[in-house]
Amino acid sequence: MLKEVRKNIFVGDFEVTAEQLKKAGITVVLIAADATDKEKMPVVDIDVIVFEISLHRETVNRPHVKDIACHIPKYMSQSGEKTAVLSPRGLIRAPWIVARAVCELEQKTIYELLMELQELLGKKFEVGKAYL
Repeated sequence: MLKEVRKNIFVGDFEVTAEQLKKAGITVVLIAADATDKEKMPVVDIDVIVFEISLHRETVNRPHVKDIACHIPKYMSQSGEKTAVLSPRGLIRAPWIVARAVCELEQKTIYELLMELQELLGKKFEVGKAYL
């Protein structure tokens, strides 16, 4: 799945294909996963910039690592890059990263954005698990 949240900012899961990324014009991919998710990572065999951020599922992530993850889509989209943030397992990490990036761009609350993403993504997105 790949959904456009804002101009140049997309959210998706590990089921996304290279063809979908290419069709959407994606130029940057941020993969938010921990080490156990690496084997499920999508094959990004198109000409894009790829960032991999290791974010844990079971433990608290360091604030500066979360900041890096959230600033990649923010700054890349501001520079005209089309950025897709991808995560596995029911869309847990990617929506939170996208929500926080959009919060900073639009001065909205994280709650507003998470509710908007829940409506956009449906049952695949579990809001209660979205915090990093």
